[in-house]
Amino acid sequence: MEATAYCWTASSDGETMTKIFFTKAKQRPSLFASLGLVVVILAAAVLLLAGPILGYIQQTSNLPEQIFEWRLKIFSLVGLFLLGGSSLTLIGILHGRLSSRVRTSWRGFVAVLLAACVALPLWLIDKANRTAPALHDITTNIADPPYFRQLRERSYSTESAVDLLGGRLDPNYASLHHSAFPDLKPLRIAAPPGEVLKLVEVLVERQGWTLADTRLADGYIEASAINPWLQLRTDIAVRVRPNDAGASSLVDIRAVSELGVGDFGISAQLVLGLRAALQNEFSQE
Repeated sequence: MEATAYCWTASSDGETMTKIFFTKAKQRPSLFASLGLVVVILAAAVLLLAGPILGYIQQTSNLPEQIFEWRLKIFSLVGLFLLGGSSLTLIGILHGRLSSRVRTSWRGFVAVLLAACVALPLWLIDKANRTAPALHDITTNIADPPYFRQLRERSYSTESAVDLLGGRLDPNYASLHHSAFPDLKPLRIAAPPGEVLKLVEVLVERQGWTLADTRLADGYIEASAINPWLQLRTDIAVRVRPNDAGASSLVDIRAVSELGVGDFGISAQLVLGLRAALQNEFSQE
């Protein structure tokens, strides 16, 4: 006589869970659910590879542009793995519900949970890539942006039209920037430059950026930030100039990503975030 595990339930849903989690006589786990779990695990592993793993390697590599391009292609591959794994899992769940010979087992539900964990960051990355403007150089002052002194300006190959896209040498840069950020302009703060600069330094450290140069006498602060997931580096320059004979200050912020035509909106987030933090601390004129 074959042993069968039973679970008393008070509803049809409980009976369904009993069939899923307890082994019935002569029932075996659905092969489709098992395959779905394997493929979803592979999707998660590839996502980690394209995200922080290759991103970290990119930071120390002599071929950062090539690695960045590979990562973008790998993200597309993650989507294919996720689609395939999710499809197999769905078939496995239906197979377990409709067939008297198989059960879904825990594999199908683990696959569903893991697929959701993979889908969320992948969706956020894809959304940022689709909705962010094709720019990697964001500033509050297009006509007179703060330039980097300690940090190196991003270099471009003037022989490659593609390499110029998204930066200041792009023929459409000004129109793209105005279209994407029509209200982004220099920030006027009712406080002397020295006071503003000291606060900027505090805010930079508070946000975990790396200070590269602090020239309070010159009204300049430079820093760099690395996105924890994508591992993309962005350099930030802040210039504070006296306004109204030094009674107030004029603040310009600029953020430039070291790679990509666009940067998933990271540079814009850094500029807008620092600008908002300063506005919260001081009353704007």
